[in-house]
Amino acid sequence: MFPKKCSNDCGFFRADKVRRIAPAESPTSRAVAGGHVDDEEIFIRHGSNVEGSWADVTARALRDEQGTIHGAVAVFHDVTAHKRAEEQQRNLLREREARAEAEAANRAKDRFLAVLGHELRTPLTPVLAGVELLEQKVNANGEFKGTIEIIRRNIELEARLIDDILDLTAIAKGKINLDIGSVDIHATVRGALEIFKTDIAHKNLRIHTNLAAPQYFAQADDSRLMQVFWNVIKNAIKFTPEGGAIHIESANKDGKLIVRVSDNGIGIEAEQLQRIWRLFERCHRSEEYAGTGVGLSVVKRAIERMGGRVGVESKPGQGSTFWFELPRA
Repeated sequence: MFPKKCSNDCGFFRADKVRRIAPAESPTSRAVAGGHVDDEEIFIRHGSNVEGSWADVTARALRDEQGTIHGAVAVFHDVTAHKRAEEQQRNLLREREARAEAEAANRAKDRFLAVLGHELRTPLTPVLAGVELLEQKVNANGEFKGTIEIIRRNIELEARLIDDILDLTAIAKGKINLDIGSVDIHATVRGALEIFKTDIAHKNLRIHTNLAAPQYFAQADDSRLMQVFWNVIKNAIKFTPEGGAIHIESANKDGKLIVRVSDNGIGIEAEQLQRIWRLFERCHRSEEYAGTGVGLSVVKRAIERMGGRVGVESKPGQGSTFWFELPRA
């Protein structure tokens, strides 16, 4: 519905030109001037009403018997609902097009990462094998031993970064196939510790295990769970000073299986406790604690995909404790 009378600040807008029409250009003014208006779509703003209304208008001049124009009559048909429906449809179409473009870009990115990961990983394998051979051939006085150790460590770091980025991309998109089954958590922990036997001995760390959970089988993916413990134990070793201690314990609570990995290392600042799960986030920037900032993101997403929860408790200078909660098998 439109008012019979329009105030002086009433605005008329042509739909095809989207501009304010001067009083002399209004449909009735043009009809009085001897013209006529047929099915013209206009926008009308009433006073301070920003939204206004859309109308389809037809106007004719009023003439007497001699043909003299004495005024004009205009019929306004409200088409606001129709115009808004059209705009919503256009917005929906634009959103669908944008979504399709984003999905196509994501697919292209996934293909690129898969190819890139393979291409980057392949040349590292023979290089690492060569370094291991050189380590075996180092002469008795240890010449070049430190240099070879640096090369080996950085090659392994590069390989882990590539693997973690590819895993993180797949996990975030839900595109990894989890082989969920009954997993012996205690065996997985012992297996992870065996991997780091040399690193533990090198730093003279004390490992205390209290795997006391009477029901220690979890509903999980065996390989992904090993990846989780690999990342967390690796961090515990990295941030624990020489001669320090790492504690690993398990327990059952409320039908869940809980594992805690604690160290007496440098700890984490309070404002960092939530940020450590973000991609490429590193709590400590010094070269001594170099890392990719990817591992804990993989840990969190992997545990959550297996139906569990993960958390951390820490204070600067007092070490850190990472805990995992998984559904019991």
